[in-house]
Amino acid sequence: MGGAMVTAGIMMGGSMIVNSVFAASNAATDNSLNGASGQYSQGSPTYSLSGGSNRMRPYESMPVVMGTHRFFPDLAARPYVEYQGDDQFLHQIFHLGLSRCDFSDWKIGTNPISNYQDYTWSYTDTFGKVSDFPGNVDSLAGADLVQSAGWITRTSSSNTYRIGIDLEGILYYANDRGGLDSTSVQIRVQYKLAGSATWLDPALLTAQGAGFITGHYEDYAQWIESGEYQQQYDGEGGFYSQWVDTSHYETRSRFVIGSGNILHVSGASQTPKRTTIFIDVPVGTYDIRLIRDTADSTDSRLQNKTSWSMLRSYQSDLSSYAGQNRIGLTIRASEQLNGAISQLSVVASAYANYWNGTTWVNAKTSNPAHWFMYFAIGDRDPSGSLNFGVGLTPSQIDLDELHAWSLFCTREGLTWDAVLDGPQGCEDILNAIARCGFASPSRSSGKLSVIWDERNQPVTGSYGMGNIVSGSFEIGYITEQLAEEIIVR
Repeated sequence: MGGAMVTAGIMMGGSMIVNSVFAASNAATDNSLNGASGQYSQGSPTYSLSGGSNRMRPYESMPVVMGTHRFFPDLAARPYVEYQGDDQFLHQIFHLGLSRCDFSDWKIGTNPISNYQDYTWSYTDTFGKVSDFPGNVDSLAGADLVQSAGWITRTSSSNTYRIGIDLEGILYYANDRGGLDSTSVQIRVQYKLAGSATWLDPALLTAQGAGFITGHYEDYAQWIESGEYQQQYDGEGGFYSQWVDTSHYETRSRFVIGSGNILHVSGASQTPKRTTIFIDVPVGTYDIRLIRDTADSTDSRLQNKTSWSMLRSYQSDLSSYAGQNRIGLTIRASEQLNGAISQLSVVASAYANYWNGTTWVNAKTSNPAHWFMYFAIGDRDPSGSLNFGVGLTPSQIDLDELHAWSLFCTREGLTWDAVLDGPQGCEDILNAIARCGFASPSRSSGKLSVIWDERNQPVTGSYGMGNIVSGSFEIGYITEQLAEEIIVR
């Protein structure tokens, strides 16, 4: 009885020591890289069995690509569309994360993007802003434009510097020959600062699309030659005819193409005519109103329906995106896409800074040791702020030991390819990287390092049936988290 209690005490003490040196993994560590905190975080969409998608993730962590991985970048702003001619063009900005990467093999779903037509990429400036793209675009539905409705008014979002108005119309007259003749509709546009009582005529409307003409009316003097022969008395009892000139100027009005707040829409087809007109304004919040001057058709042969389909508010963006990878995509949506793009993916190959035994190298790599070093030191933006990582100095890291580990990983073909887009802590990520290299973080030398399971290490203990107490045999797996020290009293 006494011997059994002693044996049980030794087993419990030994188990506590082993567990403090090599702690077992848990479900949180395995599923979400969140082992140190012991919390269960939401699964990353990057690794979802249902497939990834482009999403807006406000107030969540920005993606960090390590190694080489295909992933679905986040949406960096709300998508919006504009008309160019009769075609719709989709504009989207994607957030590619914080890592410096080479990007290749872009796909929409399973189709290479090269299979699509009429698309262009827009790249960032030194502040991370995408050229030719606003910071944000809000969209608001308009209404059918009928003369009986009078003025139709909508209000823009705040901080608007450009107003976009989408118009559509079907216009034609069915003639007696079975063909279609042209017909037109006149629309006027006005705007004012929200809260102001004074409506303004835009000095210039910029229209994209055939069949749409902007301008204004102006009065002009037209010389009219006129006259008539009148009978005149000659004073001697006779009459004669004399020409009386009544020529004069008349004030008339004409439409002048160019600047102004009037839009003429014309067409001779059953195909809808579409355009986007723009008004550039000082930054603010605006009321915008439209009115149709042309009477609505009551003739079955005359089709002149028009509608204001969308109001867009282009908003200014004073944010700095330094250190972030962003890219803009403009692509023809007509006859190619069904709504906004939600499954754009790309292969990203990330660069890491690592010690190669003699010098620091910046190169693409999937070696776990290289990413362990890089993450421990951290990545910084041009201002020196930490983008991601622990933020240690090289003197706080055992570079020689980590370099030796990198050679082991190369020999064994061990890699670390991941996209970090969840709420993991630094310790969780270091543990996850180390596990991919058959290692566990260690600070036994006073610096951050690792120990790893090298092949063909000398035997330090041998156990068999001859030296195992009956009923005491157990198996434990060495995984992670070395204890700093063990004190035996």
